[in-house]
Amino acid sequence: MTKEEILSIKGLHTYFESPVGTVRAIQNISLSLSKKEVLGIIGESGSGKTTLGLSIMRILGMDGHIDKGSIYLEKQNLLNLSGAEMRSIRGKDISMAFENSSSILNPSDSIGDQIREIIRIHTNLTYKESNELTLQSLNEIGIQNARKVMDMQPRELSAGACQKVMLAMSTILQPKVLIADEITRNLDIITQSQISDHFRRKISETDISTLLLTNDPGILAQ
Repeated sequence: MTKEEILSIKGLHTYFESPVGTVRAIQNISLSLSKKEVLGIIGESGSGKTTLGLSIMRILGMDGHIDKGSIYLEKQNLLNLSGAEMRSIRGKDISMAFENSSSILNPSDSIGDQIREIIRIHTNLTYKESNELTLQSLNEIGIQNARKVMDMQPRELSAGACQKVMLAMSTILQPKVLIADEITRNLDIITQSQISDHFRRKISETDISTLLLTNDPGILAQ
């Protein structure tokens, strides 16, 4: 039986404009991700792994653009969608967990508010239901005193705790595709192990398909 294809990329070229000219960050990348599959992409820093994730999410910034190619989420070409249509998909159908949580978490909002906002945008859950789902997600990933943490701001948490929060945010709605970009890099061994264990458990218990971006062969081996 042919596996159900969730994500299909063909002939992707992503470029950035810089003061010294055009940087060809990705050239002619093609890949296919099936339902519940974990597809690992390994490469050194600067090889284009993160750019691939940002291209799929369509959050390249003002200087970046996709020159050609296609990115299909099931039967929908993401490159044909409007900005509003992409915003309705991000966080719900496709999500990305980044290496540096400080670039994603809002330093002035509480952890609870930031996670509940994702739930509010994409579901019809009540505040109470969203609050309980947020608490459950933080507990599952091993956040100590999760109810208290929900009222705290990112600056009050350790780097490891913030990384756990970001992973909880990226998986809370069980997206069809999760892009995990160096999610355990620069963390202590214990936190790395906790995040890896939660990550494996989450994708084994759900239908989430995962694109795992890393420069660590050990992460792929796990």
